[in-house]
Amino acid sequence: MNFMSVISEEATGDYADKYDAAFVFANVKGFAQEAAIRIRWSTPMAAEIPWYVTEVPTVFVSLNQPNHLIDVPMVKTAIHAHAGTPEAIRATIGKIQGKSEFQGTFNENVFCDSFDTRL
Repeated sequence: MNFMSVISEEATGDYADKYDAAFVFANVKGFAQEAAIRIRWSTPMAAEIPWYVTEVPTVFVSLNQPNHLIDVPMVKTAIHAHAGTPEAIRATIGKIQGKSEFQGTFNENVFCDSFDTRL
């Protein structure tokens, strides 16, 4: 379901009553010489910013950039899927569903030297 269609049809108070969880996928690509590309919201305080994180459990999945937590520090669960391919997306969803375990370790750089990404 497209979030923009949901937000245009519903009041914020109804969101938690209608949805058990939210999944946000960011497919922001850069060029080889750019190590980190920021998410560019349409406007400050835009509707697409995950305002509902305190209302429903929210999982943020970055498909290409490992440092997007700086753009969504309010999210308590962030996953870096390493690629925006259908295979990577399926594998990530399978891990979220518990069909296989997450492997590997995180790099301290994911916190972007910001205190609010660790809250």
